Amino acid sequence: NQLVGKRPTRQVVQPEWHAPWKLMRVISGHLGWVRSIAVDSTNEWFATGSNDRTIKIWDLASGTLKLTLTGHISSIRALCVSDRHPYLFSAGDDKMVKCWDLETNRAVRNYHGHL
Repeated sequence: NQLVGKRPTRQVVQPEWHAPWKLMRVISGHLGWVRSIAVDSTNEWFATGSNDRTIKIWDLASGTLKLTLTGHISSIRALCVSDRHPYLFSAGDDKMVKCWDLETNRAVRNYHGHL
């Protein structure tokens, strides 16, 4: 009598080979560690959040800085781009979640209460 039945053998799936990735560019601009990144669904721009308390918006094709958003009083830990509206959400160590309107380039909503 066996208490434990035989486990079915697993088939190992081999990943498809592709050419090695190559570093395209290194972008400098933050004064602290970059803690978060979010890419726009159109792949035209991306945002980075840093320990320097700023959010920077970059052009994806050229790597040039388009905009810097300030308003957090501590490190930024998370970013999320809305697919439906021109909004960017940020969360920081200051226990705040902010909603940024990317047409007016300012915070339009602050969400308090996170511990």
